[in-house]
Amino acid sequence: MEATTITVTSEIRQICTMFHFGWIPKKDVPQLENYSTFCQVQEVFSVIGYEMVITPEWYVLRLKKEYDIDAFDVFHRRNRDFNRNHLAMINILFVKLILPKKMGTADEKEILSISFDEIFLNYGEKFRHKRYDSKTMIGGLLKVLKRYSFIVQPMVGAPVYQAGPSLYMLREDLLDKTYEVILRGKIDDITRAIEAEETNAEDISIGEMEV
Repeated sequence: MEATTITVTSEIRQICTMFHFGWIPKKDVPQLENYSTFCQVQEVFSVIGYEMVITPEWYVLRLKKEYDIDAFDVFHRRNRDFNRNHLAMINILFVKLILPKKMGTADEKEILSISFDEIFLNYGEKFRHKRYDSKTMIGGLLKVLKRYSFIVQPMVGAPVYQAGPSLYMLREDLLDKTYEVILRGKIDDITRAIEAEETNAEDISIGEMEV
């Protein structure tokens, strides 16, 4: 296998070092609007296994699919604070904010958004919890996802959200895996509930026999 040799100028090196978190706001690197400069930066990251994703507001690095074999396991280790509810919300946000562009139903340059009210209206029942109401649950989930840059809130105080750079890093196959985890968890919950009901029924029957 031949080694790839590329020449990296000081300007390209400086731009590459700005991707501390895997993304950078477009406004911070106007140099990348130059096609030649962009291609050189893209080539550097390509050599080490990354591809550049252009979004309306960021340049985002994403691991190439051929190197992303255990993507879900890495994702889960990196985000240990996430439970099934967080994964479910990520799926909803991806479908609403990213997928329309991939499917061609929204312009690539359009910045899609979703409001808290829309999430609550359409998915509130799915996030009902024994201890918390749906609004509290949804608000808590969005707060965590905002902290991890899966969403951004463009206007302070306005409960409207747009896709953050972390959401652009995800692939559809990883989302398929998170959905499997969510579905498997729900099946486990149903199974436990059925087993609990059967146990209660047996206890009642035994009690009746003793009487």
